[in-house]
Amino acid sequence: MDTLLTEQAQHPSSHNALPPPLSGIARFPEELWMNIIDFLQDDRKALRACNLTCRAWVSSARRHLFRSFKVRWGSDCDHLGSLIERGLAPLIRDLTIDVQMSAYLTFLDDPLPELLQELSAVEALHFKFLIGSFPSCISAETAQTILTSFPAMNTMTVDGWVWPADSLIATMTLHAVTVHMSRNRVDDALPLSQAPSDSECPADKIIEISELGFADSASGDKLLTGILVYLLYAPFKVNVRRLEWNSHGSQGAQNMLAHVLHRADTLQHCHIAFSCLAGPRQIRYLPEPMADIRFAHLISLHLQYNMDYWPGPMHGWGPYIISQVHSPHLQELRITFQGHLADQFHGTSWVFDWDTFDGELGRLHAISARFFVLFTLKIRDQDMALWERWVTEAITTRLPRARASRVQVGLACPNSPLPDDSASTGAGEDSMSTQWLL
Repeated sequence: MDTLLTEQAQHPSSHNALPPPLSGIARFPEELWMNIIDFLQDDRKALRACNLTCRAWVSSARRHLFRSFKVRWGSDCDHLGSLIERGLAPLIRDLTIDVQMSAYLTFLDDPLPELLQELSAVEALHFKFLIGSFPSCISAETAQTILTSFPAMNTMTVDGWVWPADSLIATMTLHAVTVHMSRNRVDDALPLSQAPSDSECPADKIIEISELGFADSASGDKLLTGILVYLLYAPFKVNVRRLEWNSHGSQGAQNMLAHVLHRADTLQHCHIAFSCLAGPRQIRYLPEPMADIRFAHLISLHLQYNMDYWPGPMHGWGPYIISQVHSPHLQELRITFQGHLADQFHGTSWVFDWDTFDGELGRLHAISARFFVLFTLKIRDQDMALWERWVTEAITTRLPRARASRVQVGLACPNSPLPDDSASTGAGEDSMSTQWLL
């Protein structure tokens, strides 16, 4: 910084002229803004260390306002064009294209794709489309053009998009992507047997998926055998380190989750939510790929029992997943009970096998002595007191091996009634009070 200031003083004509400084406010050479201060945009301590008060860098504040940009209307498209003309395209790193409000947005075909070609620094791309109907606002060709515009992209979120699977995958092959997918609906999906093999893809074209989030809808079979089936084969390599999975539990969903877990050799953080109430013929079903799964690197495991759906075909998954944890790095095991049981069920034994769980806690403590267990209740308000009593009693009386092993076990309950939609949104996570019972 000192060098640049000295050089500016010695050769003032070699730099663009800047307006005279306001009284008491420092002005810096353009090189200083471009090469140093812009790189400190997210580090307020560094800016303060340089005595750069808010007033001192307000003249270049425009450079710090465009890291994220959302396109929803034609006016947004015009604004994006003006930013590109002013040379600010390299500053845009996070782009959202949200067309949930209308199916007749002509700017998506022209001029948006041409403008996006200028946004080479975009790292995160988010699509948000109207759920439940095929959007007439954008063609498959335009979608491909949009996705191939960002060589630096490492995160893509698709929310509510009705997308032919072959179009999506054809455009993703150019990127090393971290994939997040939620509520996707797919048409004309290829069966698993027709997916390309690893041998057909050169090693330098492999796309490693290190993070995967998914929430399915009631039409889970077609949804999951659509887009996600492609993620199991070349050019993709599923080696997730973080997994977020929320499923209603169709057989297709179970099979796909099993394939993902089977390939997750380096899984560190895992959150699986599933419908848990046992159906008469589905309680013992576990897909074949689950047979030799072994979680050797887990740091945190969160199993969420959604109790609003009957029957619950994934009732047997929780105990089995816990039994396959062999990680010396395990720090947190969280069990969440969410929703409510039907009136004919009483107590937690319909949902949770406490005796089996107690044995697993003793085994896990021998592998990783520093882990703790936290039960979380997200139950409708009228049932909360009853559930709190049930779980407290179970923790204090039905976990003798955990007590003997000195495993720390706690119960977290909301400080105030959860909103009605908390079951689907996860609301209330920050307003929990925890008591440690073991």
